[in-house]
Amino acid sequence: MTSIRFNPLKIPESGLPGEKVPAEGGVLTKVPWSSWGYYLEQRPSFTFDPLFHAGVYYVQEASSMLLEQALRQTTDLPRPLRVLDLCAAPGGKSTLLQSLLSPDSLLVSNEVIRTRVNVSTQSTQTANPKSLR
Repeated sequence: MTSIRFNPLKIPESGLPGEKVPAEGGVLTKVPWSSWGYYLEQRPSFTFDPLFHAGVYYVQEASSMLLEQALRQTTDLPRPLRVLDLCAAPGGKSTLLQSLLSPDSLLVSNEVIRTRVNVSTQSTQTANPKSLR
């Protein structure tokens, strides 16, 4: 089953941009342990969706979204934190961390496999370019 996680940093105050985002994914069903995660009825072609390319949502396995609950239950997210993601590609954990950490936090995303660095960099830049240093 395909799941996506919306980027709260790119969602307008009016809420999600519609019930069928991405357009060909069908009805969205909430992932219970994620504030912004949803299952899709069917897997659309993400390469044709401008919202995907704009960083409005990220395609991520629902099980990877458990990181949100682990952090919420063990850390004080409003306070500035220093976080190190040692296996950052393709960028799912780092983009999730970007959406959870306070603006004063520091996230270092590292990828040791050179061929995967560009994918990770592109994901984090698309999700929240203001947070990059």
